[in-house]
Amino acid sequence: MFPSCRLQFTAWVDAVIFVFSLENESSFKAIYNYYTQMAHFRNSAEIPLILVGTQAASLAQTLDCYDKIIKQLSELDQQKEPKR
Repeated sequence: MFPSCRLQFTAWVDAVIFVFSLENESSFKAIYNYYTQMAHFRNSAEIPLILVGTQAASLAQTLDCYDKIIKQLSELDQQKEPKR
């Protein structure tokens, strides 16, 4: 997506729903990248966010993905600073 489109989209949204596959770590990484790009243009604390992970084939796989996701979300939360 072009930078001007990302800026326009981020300014326009009232909320965002991200959906990713628990069986495909790259789908979560893509969401992570979209989120950080949005945070570049707008205070991410102003945008309500829903994160939805689709069910994985096995419980072990789900738990493994869950741990990675919690870690990355924690890192995002630490990076978040209100823009002035």
